[in-house]
Amino acid sequence: MEYRTLVTMRQNHPTWRLLMADHAPLIVSFLFDTFVEPNIRSLAQPELVARLDDYLYSLRGNLGEDAFPREAAHYLDAWASDEHAWLRKYYPAIATNRTMTSHPQPRRRSIG
Repeated sequence: MEYRTLVTMRQNHPTWRLLMADHAPLIVSFLFDTFVEPNIRSLAQPELVARLDDYLYSLRGNLGEDAFPREAAHYLDAWASDEHAWLRKYYPAIATNRTMTSHPQPRRRSIG
């Protein structure tokens, strides 16, 4: 691989940005425990918020109350934002709750 290719990937690829994120251990461990380990592809947003809230509670018990001070929903919204794209947020055709998936669809970006 060429140097410039790797620099571009580091700046633009969601996986590279995830590994460089300040809270990468939180994000990766939570997503692994929630989606990968149990082989779940998507969850209703309220369920995902509850799971992250429990996960944060456990981490704060070990790391101190000041660890990860934001609400679970805030973290999930940030992780699903266009800036990060580590989760995908959508409304399924028959659901009333928003759903989040661990496998975002590739996004086409227009140039111009």
